[in-house]
Amino acid sequence: MKLKCSLIMEHFLKCLKDHRFVIPYCSRCGSPAWPPVEKCYNCMSKVKLKRIKVPQGHLIEHTTAYTICGPVIFGVIEILGIKLVGSLHPSTMPQVGMSVKMVNCGLSTDDTPFYEFE
Repeated sequence: MKLKCSLIMEHFLKCLKDHRFVIPYCSRCGSPAWPPVEKCYNCMSKVKLKRIKVPQGHLIEHTTAYTICGPVIFGVIEILGIKLVGSLHPSTMPQVGMSVKMVNCGLSTDDTPFYEFE
């Protein structure tokens, strides 16, 4: 059974499916509403999605997972007041605080969001 999403979440997921990154912001106080919800966490006003054309942020922490296919670097990245978990390009030498840029985002085959950075 598939759960029904809010309109904001449906639009957010459609944008991700199209490889477009959007962040929901409050139309009144301007706070990011993350994870995406219909009403602002701070003032309960309506939320609108804003497209971020070249999402850039900084690395808060990182780890390496050693898989059958080789090592995969994951990090917690802060972008415009929200935190995401994403993978880092294999050539990245991760350092806490370094600037990173989102190079891809989307939904995997099981509809799980993914974010890739370099």
